[in-house]
Amino acid sequence: MQATTTALVGRDADVVRLRELLAVERLVTVTGPGGVGKTRLALDAVVGGGWPVCELTDVDAAEDVPAAVAESLGFSSVDAAVVGIGEAERRLVLDNCEHMVSAAAAVAALLLRRCSRVRILATSREPLHVDGEHVFPLAPLDVPTGDDPDHVRDAPAVRLCVDRARTYGVTLIVDEQTAPALGALARRLDGLPLAIELAAARAPAFTSAEIVEHLDARLDLLERRRAGGPHHHRSLAAAIAWSYERLPEETRRFFTRLGVFAGSFTADIAAAVAAAPEEDRSAVLVHLDRLVAGSLITVERRTERTWYRLLETLRDFSRDRLREQGELDRIQDRWVDAMVRVATDQVDTLLRTWSLEQYVAIHTLPGQLAQAIRWCLGHDSGPDRAHALFLPLFGILRSANGDFVADLGERLLHRWPDESAPNWAVTAAITATAHVSLGRFTTGAALAERALRAPDPGYAAVVARRALFLCDRASGHDDRALRWVEEGLAEAERLDIPPFHTELQGFHAVALAGVDRFDEALTAAADAHRDAVRQDSRLLKMFTLLTRGSLLASRDDAAGAHLLAEATAMARVVGKPFWVGVGHRSTGLCALLAGRLDDAAEELRRALDVFAGSGDVPEMWVTIRSVAAFLVAAGRDGAARTLASSAGTVPAIGGVDVLRRVVSTRLPVDLDATGPVLPLREAVALARRELAGPPLRAPEPVNRFEREGAVWTLGYAGTTVLLPDSKGLADIATLLRRPGREVHCTELAKVAVHEPDAGVVLDEQARRSYEKRITELQAELTEAEDAHDIGRAERVRVELDLLVDQLVAATGRGGRRRVQGGTDERARAAVGWRIRAAVKRVEQVHPELGRHLRLSLRTGAWCVYEPDVPVDWHVRA
Repeated sequence: MQATTTALVGRDADVVRLRELLAVERLVTVTGPGGVGKTRLALDAVVGGGWPVCELTDVDAAEDVPAAVAESLGFSSVDAAVVGIGEAERRLVLDNCEHMVSAAAAVAALLLRRCSRVRILATSREPLHVDGEHVFPLAPLDVPTGDDPDHVRDAPAVRLCVDRARTYGVTLIVDEQTAPALGALARRLDGLPLAIELAAARAPAFTSAEIVEHLDARLDLLERRRAGGPHHHRSLAAAIAWSYERLPEETRRFFTRLGVFAGSFTADIAAAVAAAPEEDRSAVLVHLDRLVAGSLITVERRTERTWYRLLETLRDFSRDRLREQGELDRIQDRWVDAMVRVATDQVDTLLRTWSLEQYVAIHTLPGQLAQAIRWCLGHDSGPDRAHALFLPLFGILRSANGDFVADLGERLLHRWPDESAPNWAVTAAITATAHVSLGRFTTGAALAERALRAPDPGYAAVVARRALFLCDRASGHDDRALRWVEEGLAEAERLDIPPFHTELQGFHAVALAGVDRFDEALTAAADAHRDAVRQDSRLLKMFTLLTRGSLLASRDDAAGAHLLAEATAMARVVGKPFWVGVGHRSTGLCALLAGRLDDAAEELRRALDVFAGSGDVPEMWVTIRSVAAFLVAAGRDGAARTLASSAGTVPAIGGVDVLRRVVSTRLPVDLDATGPVLPLREAVALARRELAGPPLRAPEPVNRFEREGAVWTLGYAGTTVLLPDSKGLADIATLLRRPGREVHCTELAKVAVHEPDAGVVLDEQARRSYEKRITELQAELTEAEDAHDIGRAERVRVELDLLVDQLVAATGRGGRRRVQGGTDERARAAVGWRIRAAVKRVEQVHPELGRHLRLSLRTGAWCVYEPDVPVDWHVRA
């Protein structure tokens, strides 16, 4: 909510009464004429109460009102808001509803009907006529009826005038001499606060009596020009017109041109739209200072920049002047040109870096870009400006705003279908990405492939392949997904667009994991993170941490959880709710794989709250399906089946869904079995109830030694860990499957042919070389494990195993040189080393299981698993 910097004068009783009404009524509409102070009263009444404000003066079409309201609440659509809010308490200020009264009334009615704890405070020149509406008529400030100094001094309208004059450095003394003029001034302006503030701005140059004289002349002129109309309107128009006429001619021209701005603007874009050709930046700043000093525009400082804004009544006045001068369309067109330059600058930056500042800047633009695009659709004969305005919208793309981007993109492509036009391919690729984000895979893929076939695709060659990767990844076509992302990487390198290349490296890691190339996936994820650090992009660092953490967690619960927590915290700092939600969901699935059900419940609840809070419907369904998996592990199959049936086989479209896939392959029941199908709102409510249920009691712990692809799941005494595949773990699995039975080392080594002795295996020099390299590899392995670089650690471990196998086979007790003893001896040495190394690795991540294996396994020519107390194992290799 925009902060106010001046005191609210004469409205204490109104503020109290309005707050009392808001405590008991769900819809209160403050009504009154323009300039009476409806917005200011509303803002003061709700200050500090968590009331977001939807400024309907920023909306230029009735069809955009629902989206504007939803955005103010933090959602992508009103439907998403209804689901996300549910039974939660939410508040909203709908300001200046008279611009779109029917549309505003429809949205308010929907929210009040579907969300039982929503409260709305509206301001409008007329009631909304919605059931349950309480109308709060706001009258002008009281004016003095006579000239008695005490009476004049106490009148709220005069108090406001005195207060505002003080802000301009003028002290107005109310005494016998000045009271008649000040009382007359308040009466001439009918107690309208805006008119009084405009008049007070003239206090440094005129006495009160002179201001009254000028206003009288202006009112006479208005009376002659139009006999009809409320007197309040003529009083305000007189105050505005007189303030306007007091400006130098060049500032008047500048002020009228500002009327094309629907929202806030900076000095730079004001210069591009409103300045005369000969005026430089210093002249523009002079104009803006004059207008601020005259209370004709407001000023606000945010994100280290100064923003200006016209109040609604003053904007209407400026636009009326532009119409009278026949300049409205020309200046509106100039504004579109200025927005094109802003959009082009944003895209140029987007291709070089993905900084937090860039993210914030792009997210301030969608409303203005959409307004400018609609102007082009109605006025331009060619597509150039519209395409240029559309391109920055890639920077806001997620499923939460996919509809907004897809609709604008489709309108552009339909209006100008020429595929050879500059930027057509990029517009098509961005629109395709929007469709994919909404799960419209057929539509999105077809449009992306059209973009690739365009004569000059430009960086659509990357954006379209990115969309096709997301589409095929979500659809389970992993081989094709890998091909698209590898082609995209090559194009990003060719076009030299580093941030896109780094993001695609993260996606490449995910794609490699999808085709069981896990070690390569970990290496690609580490490379992506190093690039993100090198670019100093917090957004890319957050994304690559999340990717790396998800991959790592499927093998090393503790290390993966650490990276996921770091990524989630970073996403929260940079204000990326989508990635905050993905981070919590991934952390929850990581806890689920490790058997920590209470932690899993808390993280999944947080993920569901984030996605519901942002109205991201597809991600809500993905999270609900993850909750179903959690409920299976918690022994609540009934609720699990209901949620799974309701969600269906919903795809995760963000690309980073490694843990979700791992979980889905390890569920003990079929979650796709038929069950009741709930609408989203009821499914969210059920998921929340189940996650917030009584303390969880997991089923009796299952001792597991299972391999899925290149990953082992080891469960013992209620704790589960993940480890990458190794020969030693496979040897142990064989022994666990045959407790108490001796297995010959050659069977474990899978050697069938006996070979005779063949002399000395290694000479002294070769032995020293082996030992030196083994020492180096041991140090490198420790370093890789400390850095949680599993891919590198596994590569080192493979080489280390090989060298140790050979060295052990070549030396006897005391390090004596051994003659080559044949198949049995080599198998005994290799298997013994493999099992001992595997037990050591298990001990690092699951000390209790490692200790159990160390005490229960015996190696040698014959190997056996022989625990003191029998243990039941579920073994799968």
